[in-house]
Amino acid sequence: MSLRLTAQDDDLIRDAARLSGTTVTDFTASAAVVRAREALADQVRVTVGPAAWDAFIDALDHPAPTPRLDRLMNEPSVFER
Repeated sequence: MSLRLTAQDDDLIRDAARLSGTTVTDFTASAAVVRAREALADQVRVTVGPAAWDAFIDALDHPAPTPRLDRLMNEPSVFER
């Protein structure tokens, strides 16, 4: 992997790596990995079989009853008030 940086950005990264006590390569790789994990955190793909999918959909369609949910589902919406 190679990067094209402005002289300012290059100096900034080199200074930060030096102050962190690491190489520019290790500093940059570590920062890139952290940022990649952040970017992918909401994009995780979960694959399930048909039975698990059906159970998931059933749980969404028929949530466990709670007093708060019952009250929410039975009061008029803000658009009906």
